[in-house]
Amino acid sequence: MLRGDLTTQKDALVDQLAAISDENRFRLLTELREPKTINDIELTAKTGTAEYRGDRHLTRQGIQYHLDILRDSGFVRVDLENRGGRRMNVHQVDPGGLFLFHDGVQRVMASLGDRHPPTDRPTMELTEEMNEPWPPEPRLVLLRGLNPGRAFSLSGKPPGATRGWIIGRSPKAEVSLTYDPYVSKEDAEIFPTGDGFQILDLRSSKNRVRVNDQSLACGGDATLTRGDVVHVGRSSLVYHGP
Repeated sequence: MLRGDLTTQKDALVDQLAAISDENRFRLLTELREPKTINDIELTAKTGTAEYRGDRHLTRQGIQYHLDILRDSGFVRVDLENRGGRRMNVHQVDPGGLFLFHDGVQRVMASLGDRHPPTDRPTMELTEEMNEPWPPEPRLVLLRGLNPGRAFSLSGKPPGATRGWIIGRSPKAEVSLTYDPYVSKEDAEIFPTGDGFQILDLRSSKNRVRVNDQSLACGGDATLTRGDVVHVGRSSLVYHGP
């Protein structure tokens, strides 16, 4: 990341931290783990003085005020849905916004302790106990992203399948990273080679795929070996296989 990009990210984090430092907005986020219209939300007002804590509910105007700030900060998304025959705004926590906030905090904090910009090299070790049981090898395991430890199987393709396992933001991709806005709809394809697997950088990708610290050329490929880390967008996955 360039220094200018890091400065911009720091400025954005200041705004985001200000948005969730308000207790009402932080509690509102917990309410929006499930999609809700403004009529579904009931929130007791919290103020800085003890004698007023818990005395009254926020008005619809007050709730809308906080919703607008959370939306503008990237924490909440708004979708139009049919509710009782009416088109209404439905609010819900935006996983992509939360991921970018978490990623930004990591990058900025890393830069404070190092003269050099932070890299995308993952620094955490994952074990199967941290998440749901992993499928048998071969597989990819999410190192960096939303829900680290999630595993994606690289087996079960029918004989004669014309495509391998697609990594991308599309919900239809076998390795679907819908939360990461820096991932293209289809970024990469993993396919078997008889005695292992290769990864192909798809030409439709807006950003080049990297294996460990090496970027693949547009349309280029590389052989995967156990422990290789595949970087797409702001996400990283480790390969478990032959």
